[in-house]
Amino acid sequence: PPSACDNTCECQFCLFGTRVDCSGRGLTSLPPHIPVDVTTLLLHDNNIAEFDAGALGRFHALRTLSLENNQLASLPGGADFFSAQPAALAITMANNKLVCTNPSQAGVQCSCR
Repeated sequence: PPSACDNTCECQFCLFGTRVDCSGRGLTSLPPHIPVDVTTLLLHDNNIAEFDAGALGRFHALRTLSLENNQLASLPGGADFFSAQPAALAITMANNKLVCTNPSQAGVQCSCR
């Protein structure tokens, strides 16, 4: 199948994993065909408003997810989104439309604006 690296994103295949940079591309959703061995997924500076909570489940090596500066108004799966991710996954989500109803949910630190 075609890969997101073909034309949607820029990919770097390294000894320690795959870095997929889909930032600033005007995306409204996760691009299809992201390599399953991705370790760093950069999706910042797009127009992503929502995505399926299970969409990240196939990326078992994912360690860094950058979602800042998008249009996310809610987390897929709510607060369970964080508990469903591996403990070693670093997620950045600043400058979205998220509203925190309970900042202590799932041990997540957030600032409500």
